[in-house]
Amino acid sequence: MYSWEELLDLKFVKRNIRIIHRPDFLYEHLLLHLNISKDQAFNLTADKRRYTQRYYDSRDSTLALDIFHERVNLEDLLNRTEKLLHFGSLFSSKRVVKQLQSSKKFWDSLLHEMVPNNPIILEVVEKITSRIGKARANGYIGIHARLGDHFSKKSEATIQGIIDRLKTDFSDPKSNPNNNTNTENVIDPDFNKACYPKFNSKSPIIIYLATDSHRNDTSLRPFLETFPCVYMLDDFQIEPAKDIVNPLDGTNMFKYLVSLVDLLVASRGSKFYGTPSSTFSGYAQRLNTFFHE
Repeated sequence: MYSWEELLDLKFVKRNIRIIHRPDFLYEHLLLHLNISKDQAFNLTADKRRYTQRYYDSRDSTLALDIFHERVNLEDLLNRTEKLLHFGSLFSSKRVVKQLQSSKKFWDSLLHEMVPNNPIILEVVEKITSRIGKARANGYIGIHARLGDHFSKKSEATIQGIIDRLKTDFSDPKSNPNNNTNTENVIDPDFNKACYPKFNSKSPIIIYLATDSHRNDTSLRPFLETFPCVYMLDDFQIEPAKDIVNPLDGTNMFKYLVSLVDLLVASRGSKFYGTPSSTFSGYAQRLNTFFHE
C-alpha cells in the first residue's frame, strides 16, 4: 500500500479529480470510508473477467469492442443517481476510447504531468546516466528488452528486431573498428574507455539495456555480440535506493522500485527502443519523449 504520491507527481490529478488514499482494497471499507450505503453505490462490473467492459467518451463512436465484451457509453453514466460509481478492472490502455477533443487534451495533460518525482530514485538515476556519458552530444541509447513470462516465446524475434532497428538507424559498429580513443566531452572517460576502441570515435554507440533477464541469458547473446558496449543495472551501485521504506509499515521497497530505476535510466537515452506490446516500453517511450521536450 505504498502511496502513489511517494512515486509520482499528482498535482495535475489533484487539480482536476477528487482522490483519496485507501488503506486496503476491500469494497466494504471503501463504503465505510465514504460513509455511504451499498444502495448509494453502483457497481459497473461485478464479475472478475479482465476485459469485460470498454468505455466510450462518445455515443457516436464506431470503434469495435476489440477484446472486450460490453460497451458502456460514459454519457449514460451522467444519469446515474448514486453517489459512487465503482468500476471493476481498468486494466488495458485500450479500455477507454478517447475520441472527443476534450478527452484527448485532458489525457495528454495528465500523461505529461504525472511523472516520477521520488527524490531518492531520481538521484540514483542521475548518477547512472552521468556515468554512462549523458553529457555527450549524442548521449547513449536506451533499450528495453522484455524476455520473460509470456514474452519468452518471442524473445529471439524481440532481440533481432532491436538489432535490425539499430542497424537501420546507425552504422553497424562491427564495420567501423577504430582504435582512436577520443573521449572528448565525456563525463567519465575511464568508465567508457573499453567502448571506444570498438567504434568510430566520433560517435560511439553506447547502450543502456533495461531487461527482465540477465547478461548471461542466451537470448541476449546476439545483441551483446553485435553491440559490445552495453550497460545494465547490475553494472552500477544503486544506493540509496536499497534503503527506501514504506513510511506506513516500514516495508523495504527496493525489490518493488528497482524496475522503475531501470525504466527511468533507459528512458533518458538520446533515443529509446522498446519491446512491442510491452507496457513498460510504452511508458519508457512516453517519458523519453517528455524528457527531450
